[in-house]
Amino acid sequence: MAILSRLGAVRSYFPATLLARTQVAATLAGWLGPWSDEQAAARGVLRQHWRLGEIDVTVYRPDRRQPLGHVFVCPGLHFAGANEPKMDRFLRALAAAGVQTTCAMPPGFRSLRLVASDLETTRRAFEWAVARSAGRIGVMSISFGSRFALELASDPRCGGLLCFGGYASWQAAMRFAVGLGPEVGERDPLNRPVVFGQVAEHFGLDPDDVRTLRSAWLRYCIRTWGREPLKRQGRHVPVARSEAETLPSHLLPLFLEGCAVDPACGAGVSASTAPTSLAAAIDLAAPAHQWLDPRASAARVTCPTWLVHGVDDDVIPVSQVDALAQLLPNAQTLQVVRTGLYGHTAGARPTLPSLAAELRGFVKVLQGFASIAAG
Repeated sequence: MAILSRLGAVRSYFPATLLARTQVAATLAGWLGPWSDEQAAARGVLRQHWRLGEIDVTVYRPDRRQPLGHVFVCPGLHFAGANEPKMDRFLRALAAAGVQTTCAMPPGFRSLRLVASDLETTRRAFEWAVARSAGRIGVMSISFGSRFALELASDPRCGGLLCFGGYASWQAAMRFAVGLGPEVGERDPLNRPVVFGQVAEHFGLDPDDVRTLRSAWLRYCIRTWGREPLKRQGRHVPVARSEAETLPSHLLPLFLEGCAVDPACGAGVSASTAPTSLAAAIDLAAPAHQWLDPRASAARVTCPTWLVHGVDDDVIPVSQVDALAQLLPNAQTLQVVRTGLYGHTAGARPTLPSLAAELRGFVKVLQGFASIAAG
């Protein structure tokens, strides 16, 4: 009788789980597919904000119905966190699909900084989310949020991990972003100040000058991010020059270099007058940035894992997805998906020859979302 009872429990569990996953995947397909209206946002979603000490936490959940699952989201490095329009739309889509979603923005992100202490603050937010979850919780990350997600995914209460656009080597990712690495591909010129700001104290400047430059680069990013046309044909140059007018003259060359602007002709990149070059500053920053190395955390991950990366990612190169997969030998299952549907900050429509392959990849991505969300 005990065996029959257990078999009955198994039969009742799987249909419910399969139904929940199917519902999540089907709803997300409508919101995230290449056919979706990127200007529309899901309705029937309750959005609430909390401040847990220094960390901002935003929770999205389906209104007037019980969630089918729970996902903790580690966002990419952005000063707006869940308030960034594309991130807000994505989180609303998850909630419309029946998934309660907790997005935690590390304090350093407000100033576009990756800070070691934010690992612990994110962990506290995760504990807060777990305490409000009926079961195990999925973990998802975007871009540099993968470092935080890998730390959390080793927790036995994590039911699955999905990393979108993550990295295996922070040095390789930063070098790619500023055109120093061997990787080929388009770079996002608007992202360049983040790397300069992250290693600013290693340029050999006065601490006051470092703070001044970081504040100026942050203001520049606030003015340019999310404005796709500024990525092309040097259209970001007037914004950089406008911001440069607020700076003392001795900081102008380095500030403009950080914005991919040549002080002489207004385009391209010139050498600055800083005592230390950018390449050397990245190397000098290595000891203080050891915490960004994901290898130890990745090796502890044992849950089902999905790694998704845009083939045209212009911030973290797609080669990082294979390197990251190598760091996950103990994952229960590992799916790697390269997609042409999504870059780092924008979607794309597939060409006719690639349509079938892209749709197969899209189905795998939906399966990943549904699995980490609904168990």
